[in-house]
Amino acid sequence: MWKVLLKKWKGLSIKQKAVIIGIATLIAFFPVIFIVILTSPLWIDNLEIGGSSGNSYAYNDYSKIKEKNTYWWPVGSSETREENGIIYADGEPVSTTITSEYGGDDGFRTSDHNGLDISPGTGGIGTVNVIAVEAGTIIYPNNDTDIQYEDNGYYGNTEGGGFGNYVMIAHDDGTTTVYGHMAKNSIIVRTGDKVEQGQVIGKIGNSGSSTGAHLHFGVMINGSYVDPSNYISATNTRPKSKYGNTITGDSNKQSVCLTLKANGISENGVIALMTNINHESSFNYEALGDYSNGVATSYGLCQWHNERWNNLKTTFPNNYNTIGGQISFLLYELENGYSTLYNNLNNGNASSGDLTYDFCYNFERPADTKNTCTKRKESSSSFVDYVKNGCK
Repeated sequence: MWKVLLKKWKGLSIKQKAVIIGIATLIAFFPVIFIVILTSPLWIDNLEIGGSSGNSYAYNDYSKIKEKNTYWWPVGSSETREENGIIYADGEPVSTTITSEYGGDDGFRTSDHNGLDISPGTGGIGTVNVIAVEAGTIIYPNNDTDIQYEDNGYYGNTEGGGFGNYVMIAHDDGTTTVYGHMAKNSIIVRTGDKVEQGQVIGKIGNSGSSTGAHLHFGVMINGSYVDPSNYISATNTRPKSKYGNTITGDSNKQSVCLTLKANGISENGVIALMTNINHESSFNYEALGDYSNGVATSYGLCQWHNERWNNLKTTFPNNYNTIGGQISFLLYELENGYSTLYNNLNNGNASSGDLTYDFCYNFERPADTKNTCTKRKESSSSFVDYVKNGCK
């Protein structure tokens, strides 16, 4: 039989043989192809696309930059203190009760609740301070007209879109927080103002669609509400932020320096990072570089390149072009992709010159790496006095 088949095979044209071989190959490999297609959803998310030099940053989970316990509880105390012209709620927050959870209809709402309703245990309308849960930029109210609704709320009241007198703050991590039903004329911030974590923005009231003195607190990402309890906690009201402590100075240089210090980087570490950032972007957080065919492939303070630039933009879609957003992203990359370097920058045991070289060599990796990093190390002395003198 084999001789007959062989004879027939030899009698076939090249085209016929190619067709038969193709069909046989498809049949032989069909189980493998089927398994790959079936299991692809399990591994495709972990596939590094366009990675550079096998560095671990390509695998970082950037969604974890802001952990759930980094925001402060939005209700403060009745007392205040002033520091550098900024009013903060002083002392411990007043006792509070959550009277309406996120996602419920409470038996009377026409749609699911998009935030938390928080009622003070003591104090009433216009006495208990509402604070910014995280540093950010005010995007509402625009003017005095937006904050003059009476504290005579009732369910269905459409003043202020139902929120009455309210505040919206955009944060460096891409979230927006909403503070509703505040007291008439109590709001002391306006669009464009920069606020710090813990800064007083107004007082609890009963304006808009409200049935008693309370604060409606909401969190939005890309225009959609998410569960605020993933960000604030009534049992951990004043947690220490791991990332995102942004300090605004008189210049980009000073802002970078103060922000690095506020996030726990040692003096030697700040000197090292300042030296490298100066060489990369001259402290211009919108700097473009590494042009290819007329198109920039690097961006920002540290000239993040290609997919790292994309990671920056997707992590902070609203604030990737700010110093705060970029410093937070830098620190997250360091901690999760360069842990030894990150620890050394924090503890400051190595000299500022050595840290400058190490950051340049391991993190930045410029062209002619050794010579370039050696020159940066030698230039680091120019930042010593500036950093040690409080970034002045």
